[in-house]
Amino acid sequence: MLYYLFEYSGWHRSISGITATPIISRAVFADIEFHVPSTLAEQQAITTKLTKLRQLKQGMMRDLLTGRIRLA
Repeated sequence: MLYYLFEYSGWHRSISGITATPIISRAVFADIEFHVPSTLAEQQAITTKLTKLRQLKQGMMRDLLTGRIRLA
């Protein structure tokens, strides 16, 4: 699971060494902290919030693309 998180998120490229394939050293990986919500209720609250934020962003982008809202 962690492999896919690093491989597909792309953020590891900013902390990896300069090689043909981005590689994270053991020392760098050991310093990374992972914060996981402690309860299922907290996980569900985060998921609900993220869903609402994505819907809000999608609505704002739709308004901008249709010309309903314009940026000055």
